[in-house]
Amino acid sequence: MTLTSAIENVLNLQKHWTANKTTDMGNRGEIIRNTIPELLKPLAERYGLKAEGGSGIGKNNRVPWVRVFNPAFSPSPTGGWYAAFLFAADGSAVFLSLNQGTTDRSDGTTTRKVYRFS
Repeated sequence: MTLTSAIENVLNLQKHWTANKTTDMGNRGEIIRNTIPELLKPLAERYGLKAEGGSGIGKNNRVPWVRVFNPAFSPSPTGGWYAAFLFAADGSAVFLSLNQGTTDRSDGTTTRKVYRFS
């Protein structure tokens, strides 16, 4: 599978989104968590980066993602900066964006981190 065909497959599967476990959502999760990161791995590793994807824990996310990141600066998707492929909820597009993790779950609750620049 190529990166283009993997992305196209995810966009097609997005049209069948449900939060529940279905064959389509299982296939989407496999492509997001394994196929696309593996396809990005050779390029990412050339620059000391890694790739990983997420499609939901327990229930399926409406917007799955794959991120390319430096583990030293962004050890998890909830913190740091990274490039991410974000798949439109309706399957119409995929966006490449610069993202910032802003969630802190370290104390057992979920809070938003606030970054101020001056």
